[in-house]
Amino acid sequence: MTTSPSPSSRPSASRIISLEHPAQQMYFLGSSIEMARLSPLVSRFVTVSLDLRRWLITTVRIPAHKVVTIHNGVDTARFSPGDSAEAREVLGLPIAATVIGTIGRLDPVKDQAGLIAAFSGLAGYSVSPILAIVGEGPSRPALENEIRQRGLSDRVRLLGERRDVPTVLRALDVFVLPSRAEGMSNTILEAMATGLPVIATDVGGNPELVEPDATGRLVPAGDPPSLEVALRAYMTDPYLRSLQGKAGRERVLQHFSLDRMAHAHDGLYTSLCRTRQAVER
Repeated sequence: MTTSPSPSSRPSASRIISLEHPAQQMYFLGSSIEMARLSPLVSRFVTVSLDLRRWLITTVRIPAHKVVTIHNGVDTARFSPGDSAEAREVLGLPIAATVIGTIGRLDPVKDQAGLIAAFSGLAGYSVSPILAIVGEGPSRPALENEIRQRGLSDRVRLLGERRDVPTVLRALDVFVLPSRAEGMSNTILEAMATGLPVIATDVGGNPELVEPDATGRLVPAGDPPSLEVALRAYMTDPYLRSLQGKAGRERVLQHFSLDRMAHAHDGLYTSLCRTRQAVER
């Protein structure tokens, strides 16, 4: 959560609070009490998802006219389709395999363990799929143990934290976000901009990004069997992966560009400044 004044140094400047965390996390952090207390002093609350907007209005009881949603934007030049073979060579991944991947902090809320459980059911393909997990965090020892117990050491790669995220995404065929809670996932947007179909859990702002059967699939959180079914749909269908990947990039270009996000913020600040100036006259 961040607080910022509008472009004015005057004491009466409008104040805006921006929210990015999942509603569940905001609740446990006690943020609902804090925001209810601040509401009379705040001109607008800006959320990155409609899910957060609903939470502010229905749970925190912020007046609806004070809550604005501005979705995150993504750099579509940096995150774009590229040479998959070259990216896999950099990461040490097999060129011919179908590569499923996820990126995020290794933490129970991100539920990489559920993804590993779903992936373990993908057997019997002529070319065994590979699961690439990028990130670091407290769950790493438990995930390493899970991989060993399921006999997946040759098929699941824990790649650690990496700064070359565009390269990682270009190495994938399918991107998965198995989180149990989300706000508005930049990583989903980056994967879509790279031209990947996205399988994500039906939580937080994910349904605002992924269009089922158009740019990917939504599955229930904490449900490895459902996630396995969704993964199977892409394993032997490169045409489906390409079709939905292209649709995902087009969706990002139209609705989630950095320019569109910046324009929305600029419009908000401008409208607040004009309103305050009219009141002061």
